[in-house]
Amino acid sequence: MIQIATAQLRLNDAGAASPCVEVVEACGEWHDRVVDGDQNRTLTFELESYALAYAEGQPMRLGLDKLMRLVAHVDENVR
Repeated sequence: MIQIATAQLRLNDAGAASPCVEVVEACGEWHDRVVDGDQNRTLTFELESYALAYAEGQPMRLGLDKLMRLVAHVDENVR
């Protein structure tokens, strides 16, 4: 899983979620989740490069001041 965001998802004083962008791979597809206040959109891409390119353009639009990439790898041998 790759997450691109400035901080963890938090509620502001008005009760809306803070803006963030997440990119997750599931079942061979890449999903971008964009949270912007009270709006929550999910877009699906077949290619990782397209999903990352879209996600990397969102911080500027959302007014986020920094980009942080967190990568988690799942060990498929562990059950």
